[in-house]
Amino acid sequence: ISNITPAPAEVNPGAVLSLTVKLANAGPNPLTPTELKTQDIKNALDQAVLVSASTLMSGITVPANDAVTVVVSVTIPANAKAGDYQSTLDVASGAESDSEVYTFKVAHVPSFEIKLNNQVLQDLKVALESGEDKNVLTLVVKNTGNKDLKNVELSTQFNSLTDDDGDLILVTLPNKVAELKIGQEASFAFNFDVETGFDLVSLTGKLLVKSDEIVAPLERNLTLDVKPLACQPNSRTGDLELDDDNL
Repeated sequence: ISNITPAPAEVNPGAVLSLTVKLANAGPNPLTPTELKTQDIKNALDQAVLVSASTLMSGITVPANDAVTVVVSVTIPANAKAGDYQSTLDVASGAESDSEVYTFKVAHVPSFEIKLNNQVLQDLKVALESGEDKNVLTLVVKNTGNKDLKNVELSTQFNSLTDDDGDLILVTLPNKVAELKIGQEASFAFNFDVETGFDLVSLTGKLLVKSDEIVAPLERNLTLDVKPLACQPNSRTGDLELDDDNL
C-alpha cells in the first residue's frame, strides 16, 4: 500500500467514507488475487469499535512493476459519536502482505429535542399575562446529537420586547447546565415579567440553544402571546402552559 486517502476527512454519521487506495507492485510478477480488508475501526479516545473488521474488496490484480488505484467504501453508523477514528487497512496476495493505518473524523451534528408540558415541539407558542411578573416557562431539553456538551444555555432573541407605549417584557434567562451528555435531559426555566398595560399582541422571535461545542446557536421559533390578566392583581399563574392555538 503506497497511499490511502480518506474522503471526506470529516464524515457525517450515516454517511459513506471512501478510501482511495494506491497499491504498488515492485516485483517482476503480477499480484493476483489481491484482497483488501479493514481491521476494526475504533474511536481514538476510548477505543470503542465503530465498525467491525471486514473485507472491502477482493479479486484485484496488481501488474508487475506497476500500480493500481482502487476506491473502497465504509458506511458510518448513524449513531456514530463525534471524534477521531482510526484503523488499519490490510492487503494480501498469497504470501505477500502489507498494512497501513488510516484516520478520519466523524463530524459533530448537534441536535436537540425540546419539550413543554411533556410535548415535543419544533416551534413554541406560549401565553403571557399582561401585568403578571411571574410568567414561568419551563422547558426540558434533551441532547439528541452525537457529542457530550459543556455549558449548555438557552436564550431568546426578539427585535423588540417593548410595546408602542414603552411598556416592557423583562426576561430572566435560565442558568447554564454544566454538562449535557448524549441522550440526557435537563430543565431550563425562563421568567417573563410583563408590565401592566402591555399591548395585547403576539411577539415572534427565536429560542436559541448553544454550548461550548456549538459554533452557531440552534434555533426554534418562539411566539409570546400577551393576553389580559386572568386573575386579580398580585395573583400568580405558576408555570406556563401551551397556548390553545398551538395544540
